[in-house]
Parts: sequence; structure tokens; C-alpha cells
Amino acid sequence: MSDVCAFIRVTGDLVGWVSYELRKKDALRVVGAMISERVFELDELGHSALGEVANMITGNAAAALETAGYTCDLKPPDFLTGVGIESPSSPAPVQIRTDFRSKVGVLAVRISLGEPVGTMLAA
Repeated sequence: MSDVCAFIRVTGDLVGWVSYELRKKDALRVVGAMISERVFELDELGHSALGEVANMITGNAAAALETAGYTCDLKPPDFLTGVGIESPSSPAPVQIRTDFRSKVGVLAVRISLGEPVGTMLAA
């Protein structure tokens, strides 16, 4: 179960979202590693740091999708916090989830993207 979720909404040729989910202790370690000091609470600086990670990863993926012919517009990251949070709903019928493990903890990435409904019917 995740305690912290940064998610980025995606619009354009693909719609949905990408979320980055962590346990609070792992989120504190990630932020601490980014600012080179120990962190005890996720404040505005912590959300900004986690949002930057989400923006960098999703931005790189969006650039690769654009090369493949899909234009995607990214919204600024939103945050959900609390024990046992759930990802936002998405129009995409399928989600892909993968976990990345590092010395600072586990980052779960969940991708829920699909073509807009009107586009799928026209194809």
C-alpha cells in the first residue's frame, strides 16, 4: 500500500494519467536524497521535489511517445496522501504497474493511458 501518490494527467492523442506511488518513509528518503539532507515531513518542498521526479520521468516518456506519433500534453502533478490511497479513475481500460527498487526504497509506477473514446470508435 502506498501513502504518497504524485500523479500527472495526460491529454492529447492519449488520455489518462501516470502515477508515482511510494510509502511515506520512501518518499522522505527520495526527497532527502534530492536535497542532500534528512527530511522528516512531506511539506511543500517535499511535494515540489517529488513533483519534479514525476515531471522528469513522464516528460521523457511523452517525448518518446511523440516520436512514435502520439502528442501528449502533461498537466502539473497532483498529490494524494494517506494510508491506503487509491489512484484516480481513468478512461483507459487497462493499467500497467511496475515497481522500481533502489537503496532509497520502492517506487511504484502506474500507467493508465488510452486513446480518447471518440477516437477509438472512429478507428
